[in-house]
Amino acid sequence: MTRPDSILPARGRMLSAASWSCVLWGPCALAACISPTPQHQHIRQGQDVLLDFGGGLPYDAADADPDASLPSHDAILPVDFAASLDGADSGDVLLPSDMPGPHDAAREPDLGGQAVTDADPTPSPDGAQPTDAPGNADTSPASDASPEPDSAPEPDSAPEPDSALPPDLPPDVPIVCPSVPAPEPIAKEPLPTLLPAGAIDTVQAGGFTDDFLANPAGDIRVGIRRQWGGSVIFWGQQAGGTNTIDAHDTGREVQVAFYDPARIRQGCAWNASCQASLGPCSDSITFLGWNPVQGGNECVIGSGVESIGHGPGLLDALVRPLHWNPDWAAQSCTNDGCKNPATQALKSDVQVQQRIRFVHSHIAELDYTLHNLAALDHPATLQEMPTVYAAFGKYGLGNYNVLLRSDGQQVQIDQPANDGFFVKSFNSPGGWVTLQNAKLDYGVGLYHENRISQWQGWQKVGVFNNFRSAFTFGLAANGTVRARAYLMLGSNATIAGLAGWLDSHLPAFGALDVPEAEAKVSGPTLAVAGWVLDNFAAAEVKVLLDGKPGQTVPLDVARPDVCAAWPGYGMCAGKVGFAQNLSLAGVTPCAHLVELVATDSHGNVRTLARRRVYVGG
Repeated sequence: MTRPDSILPARGRMLSAASWSCVLWGPCALAACISPTPQHQHIRQGQDVLLDFGGGLPYDAADADPDASLPSHDAILPVDFAASLDGADSGDVLLPSDMPGPHDAAREPDLGGQAVTDADPTPSPDGAQPTDAPGNADTSPASDASPEPDSAPEPDSAPEPDSALPPDLPPDVPIVCPSVPAPEPIAKEPLPTLLPAGAIDTVQAGGFTDDFLANPAGDIRVGIRRQWGGSVIFWGQQAGGTNTIDAHDTGREVQVAFYDPARIRQGCAWNASCQASLGPCSDSITFLGWNPVQGGNECVIGSGVESIGHGPGLLDALVRPLHWNPDWAAQSCTNDGCKNPATQALKSDVQVQQRIRFVHSHIAELDYTLHNLAALDHPATLQEMPTVYAAFGKYGLGNYNVLLRSDGQQVQIDQPANDGFFVKSFNSPGGWVTLQNAKLDYGVGLYHENRISQWQGWQKVGVFNNFRSAFTFGLAANGTVRARAYLMLGSNATIAGLAGWLDSHLPAFGALDVPEAEAKVSGPTLAVAGWVLDNFAAAEVKVLLDGKPGQTVPLDVARPDVCAAWPGYGMCAGKVGFAQNLSLAGVTPCAHLVELVATDSHGNVRTLARRRVYVGG
């Protein structure tokens, strides 16, 4: 379709084990200090690690029994230590960060929570109607535990006990190694889930299966539809007629969709020549090229889901989106793919994980992980991650057709576009927008964590109301892209306040890539490396040892891999990585806890990573 790359089409169819410490007399007893503490002190290669500079407690030789023999390796182990190893729980091991390093192997997304059921991919034969406030659930599956990170392998060896003491410690100085339990995993998301977790209901009606998550008070709900790829079909109050979302067909809702400028239209997509020539097919959504759509395709066939997960305060969906146009790769302008059983539900080569949580009574976090399953690069262009279709005054719902910027100015959607639609590109300086009713006292808003300021509005009066950010990124071969956005509910004034709350409360996030967890560290320094991002800026980044005041590390390393995986953040205009060698002078040859702590420009302090490491290994 003929349009600048800055315009995207609208869719008309739219430690247990026991704590212990060891006493050493000289280098011969170093084994006792490095003996494995209860539970997983094995070395895991190729994963994120935390750095540690630990201290030891002095041992008073006067307290020792002069007749006692030197402690042996076995003497410091509690009698139930072997049993505790046999029953070790891999959940005590800190997992790598959510942003893999450039050499990490690709991982399947962590669904978190309990897998409730496989999806029923069978679409409803009838046209879909918008979902209003849900009725009583037919089923109410729930998990008994919080979502867990990927499990770690069981330990197969302990750190070697024959290392030498650091050169600055005399060999005759006794050393006490305090107990250092394995650190608890740190949540990947910057904001915590709002507690107590709200109820989850599963409703079957009209040929669809919808899952609803309530906020703790139970007065606001978000709902997703399994047949339509887990796209959001409900965002509103419990009261009837308050759903703000247009759930008319597979092309609307709140969902993600992706594009490739070299394959933007049928007729030129087949050989990726669209940037040179758009080919013979007309500028219409009927002839879109490579275009995975979460909800489904133009045949009104839903994408379905590969799995649905329910956890405390969590709705999780894994989906393989369909191509909007089943004929997208045809050389000609044929349009019979919906009639062909072999092509009418053509799956794309991407996979999307969507996680939804309440982080405020009126805010639902949308966390997206996009995986490219093919060895094919898709150049950067505008993407929908996500797009928001608001109710348009039919089916007993309100008409949310007043588009407002973050500064309160109304946007007139008045430029002609494809298929009789109208479009308007605009700037919203606060990184959020809202569609409101005529009174501006109720509507839906969206805030992007990266505070992207360029947006588009799409509209056809009496047919649909839509906005999406002008979110530009590419998708590398077998690559992964992450994004977080936040649905907000209420009047224009309420949504402005909610956006301000997100501005001031969202802390930094990041990863500690070096050292690895459970690493053995030798030599005079400890190498630390990683990265930090924030919705505004990171004011200070520190590495702490055993909870003591740490050393500030500057963000002075370019990390294009991070900014490709987390596109759109203002911090990526500069450097977001760090790499330092920190002195281990005076640090005892023991286990130590290293922490990465960031303070952002709003004063939010957050621990981003923890690692247990072994000095003197």
